Amino acid sequence: MDALCVACTNGPKGMAGHDGLGVQTVGDRGSAFLCRRCRAFWFRSATRRGGLSWTHISERMAFDPALGTLVPPRTNSPMLQLLPHRADH
Repeated sequence: MDALCVACTNGPKGMAGHDGLGVQTVGDRGSAFLCRRCRAFWFRSATRRGGLSWTHISERMAFDPALGTLVPPRTNSPMLQLLPHRADH
């Protein structure tokens, strides 16, 4: 990663962070995210006051098994589409 995109430079906020972030891991302490624009890694965790905290982390930290379970990437593959609904008559 050379430089942060504008959204990452401004810092993620709220639940989603910004529209370029995709979840990488989900764990008990929080979730790691990867920016699809600049490839920056972020960790989102809950604060004691009920809000959310975003921390810029390294790639090595993002894939640490202690952070949680890896989330498979989203795909548009037709092989993974849902089967059509079948009504029981």
